[in-house]
Amino acid sequence: MTVMAATSAGRAERAGHARSAGSARPTGPAGSNAGLSIEGVSVVYEPDARGAQATTAVRAVSLDVLPGQIMALLGASGCGKSSLLRAVAGIEPLAAGAVSWDGRDLAGVPIHRRGFGLMFQDGQLFPHRTVAGNIAYGLRGPSAPAGMTTKAARTARVMELLDLVGLAGYHDRPVTTLSGGETQRVALARCLAPEPALLLLDEPLSALDRSLRERLAGELRDVLLATGTTALFVTHDHDEAFTVADRVAIMSGGSLLQVGAPAELWRHPVSEEVARFLGYEAFLPMEGAVRAVAPGAFAILENDSAGPGELHASSSGVSSVGGADRPEAAAGRWVGVVVGSAFRKSHTEVLVDVQDLGVVTVHAGPMFGGVHGDVVRLRLDDGRTTTVG
Repeated sequence: MTVMAATSAGRAERAGHARSAGSARPTGPAGSNAGLSIEGVSVVYEPDARGAQATTAVRAVSLDVLPGQIMALLGASGCGKSSLLRAVAGIEPLAAGAVSWDGRDLAGVPIHRRGFGLMFQDGQLFPHRTVAGNIAYGLRGPSAPAGMTTKAARTARVMELLDLVGLAGYHDRPVTTLSGGETQRVALARCLAPEPALLLLDEPLSALDRSLRERLAGELRDVLLATGTTALFVTHDHDEAFTVADRVAIMSGGSLLQVGAPAELWRHPVSEEVARFLGYEAFLPMEGAVRAVAPGAFAILENDSAGPGELHASSSGVSSVGGADRPEAAAGRWVGVVVGSAFRKSHTEVLVDVQDLGVVTVHAGPMFGGVHGDVVRLRLDDGRTTTVG
């Protein structure tokens, strides 16, 4: 996705006009009240006519998003992340707490008056409009940014955004002819066109295939950084959250479990629940703490004698050899049984069931020759573990 220098200059010039006109978008250093503030917010879905019980989707969540920051709400389906985003947008009423922008309480402020942009997973483009017509939709009326009073200015803004999202020359295309990735790029451009104070993105990439989703995640971050857009981004995908966001808020059962930069979360999960959710797959008890083991932290021992039916690692993979059982586990080594494997291009992921530890993922060579039931000796790389809490 190309981000042109001229595009950035144009944005900066318009931003100056917007600030002089009293734009809601924050600029400069973050003050104590700058940006988005979520304070003790709860969202409760009341019983419906069918007799369903009241459900608390969000429980007393407090979270701040500074100007220009990209915050991801990460959690499994049903954890309350989308309900929280919708509460910030004004779609869902608050059962408790407050949402404010730049210190202004948004209670009673309707959706269209908040100055926020919304992007969903299906894009929600207007099928009867062209690509340019969709993007230009928000450039008219009182919510339009300064300088958009003429058709020439609006056309220039559309072309600028198309270039920004990598779709230069697509302005006259019917949106019904676009691919899934192109549709989401147009939806992003439409959301950015009126220069929203805050962009709210609810699983915007989840409907795309994996390879495209991974590529667009990086491009999405590039665009948000290039435009200086403050964003709240909902996803269930760890890699997507870590790629797009500056900070990640992990949610479960309607509550916040931990908030931090991606590297901080991975290195220092505050609980076993957070560590398991992030992908740590085994836990070793320590005095007063627990050590979490990441996938691939175990390796099959090389140049080690093996017992009957055990495996011996080599540079080309693993082959069955004979030998007698030995008690190496006490010296930082473990013995386990192969329960599955999957080829991953550059390596093979081997699932090994280790006694008293559970199933762990071991990376072997691409020519791995073991089978279900083979016994392997493992060594743990301490550099791929972390202390929980």
